[in-house]
Amino acid sequence: MGPKKGLGQHFLFDERILQKEASWADCKGKRVLEIGAGEGNLSRYIAKEAGHLVLVEIDRKLCKVLQEKFGNRKNVRIVCGDILEEEGIRHEHFDVIVGNIPYYITSDIVFMLAKMDFSRAILCVQLEYAEKMAALAGSHNYGRLSVTAQAQFEIELLDIVPPSAFSPAPKVNSAIIQLVRTGKVITEEDGKIITALFCHRRQSVKKAIFNSRKLLGIEKAEAHDIRKRVKYAERKVFTLTPEEVAELCPSLRSLMRT
Repeated sequence: MGPKKGLGQHFLFDERILQKEASWADCKGKRVLEIGAGEGNLSRYIAKEAGHLVLVEIDRKLCKVLQEKFGNRKNVRIVCGDILEEEGIRHEHFDVIVGNIPYYITSDIVFMLAKMDFSRAILCVQLEYAEKMAALAGSHNYGRLSVTAQAQFEIELLDIVPPSAFSPAPKVNSAIIQLVRTGKVITEEDGKIITALFCHRRQSVKKAIFNSRKLLGIEKAEAHDIRKRVKYAERKVFTLTPEEVAELCPSLRSLMRT
């Protein structure tokens, strides 16, 4: 069955990498969610070990393939739909989440995971995206994604996957990453502040606040006052560690309310 370009389908078929993914997932007896199960290449390994496996696939033709392969397994439930719209599943508890994620919805998936109840995730994503997630403060890849991801997850890059491991082959390398929940959640309000600051990541904190005043919902005079009193005012935004950003957000919220 041919992949659909509009769904960003690149099927991982390299058995060595699939086996490693399954091993890292360590699914024996656990509740597992697989996002974008595709043709079931990874599902074959997970279904053998998992106590309960939910396969979510948006492509109806592939759902039929999954039904043929796993429909008779009592520990497997197949859901034909978009995981971003399957609210019921997003409220279930899972021990492990796995998936080879289409590049174009990776951010949507990661931000969705931050709101879900699970312990670990093993995901295959674009290498560049993985590097941005794990980037250190002060590096060229460090930005809003780095801060929000590292605040909510412990991130480990497990392996680099070449294009030749997929059919059709993507134009870039991919990476297998592990995400472990930290227990922290970025609130919508703090997310807005982080976005505003990192819109001007190369500027000082005080300049970034002033230049993002409309996004923050503050007037010019208020922005002038806040930037005189805010913590880390002279620091370049991209040099702030996730911990320092977490410290800055509540203090900035407080100043914006006075």
